[in-house]
Amino acid sequence: MKKFLLLTLLAMLLIPSALGLAEDTEGGEARHITPGGAGFICDRAHVGGWTVFMGYGFDREGAFGWGILGTPEGGGETAMLVSGEPVGIVPSGVSFVYYGLGGDGFYHWLAQNPGEEPRRLPLSWKDSVFYGDEDGVWFSRAMDTSWQALYRIGLDGQGKRYMGLVRGSINGVLEDGSILLADHRKNTVSAWKDRKTLTLYSTPSEQLYDVAIAGHSLWAVHFGHFGRIADGELRDIQQGYATVRARSGSQLVLLVLDESSAGEARVILIDDAMNAWTELGRVPYDPYARAELSVASVIIWGQEPRLLAIPESADVDAWIPYEE
Repeated sequence: MKKFLLLTLLAMLLIPSALGLAEDTEGGEARHITPGGAGFICDRAHVGGWTVFMGYGFDREGAFGWGILGTPEGGGETAMLVSGEPVGIVPSGVSFVYYGLGGDGFYHWLAQNPGEEPRRLPLSWKDSVFYGDEDGVWFSRAMDTSWQALYRIGLDGQGKRYMGLVRGSINGVLEDGSILLADHRKNTVSAWKDRKTLTLYSTPSEQLYDVAIAGHSLWAVHFGHFGRIADGELRDIQQGYATVRARSGSQLVLLVLDESSAGEARVILIDDAMNAWTELGRVPYDPYARAELSVASVIIWGQEPRLLAIPESADVDAWIPYEE
């Protein structure tokens, strides 16, 4: 109870709109954080004339919790669109798709237009939606511990179509429509399209923990270091134990421990729109911490929530450019 009251009080202090940060825009676009459009699951997106994002807020009953919030892009107040601890945002034209609580009290894959009631998709808990466009979504179904079957279905729940079978975890969709795969047994990263697979990165001697897309670049996380994949090699290598906590159209937010048992973490923002990265600051480490992407700041919601401002683009000393 004490923790809930503390989080509620901190929310009133940290929610960006209360600090005037949400209005820090230029030409109607986010100054730093670039919301995603149609594409892979993300934490902040443009959907049907709204900006929707994962974050903490108050629902219609006044309860404080984690959900999907939305702000009309023409102006208006931010509101909690989806409560009940939903998972992810898959922008799909004028709709967004997520795994959340339905009206029957059970969790389902749902499609929703901002400001309207959600629509249930004919998918099960075994399915995982990973990409969307204005016509429908792509989803996977695990066949065993290694293989996944891929399907496409319309936002109206019709036209289900089999796409193929892939091996490994699905970590995004590239700009050319290729599906990004990570094989954690063989420690390889590959792109799959039209039932053909192209290896992008292979490191047999190092365990691959995660792969993520920031705009057009790929980032691989290993034990004790991470870096950008380019021409089959790892560049912009940084030391530390990293976990990806949020992603948007061109950005990734990572929590990085200098040592595996460290009590605090560095908050790293990778910005593909600038071809650079920056350290936003350090926060007390919480393995269950969440990252909320605002217009010009990142909020780390942990045992001690922190709001970290993103440096100005013109502050060249704050940004480290990608290696050539």
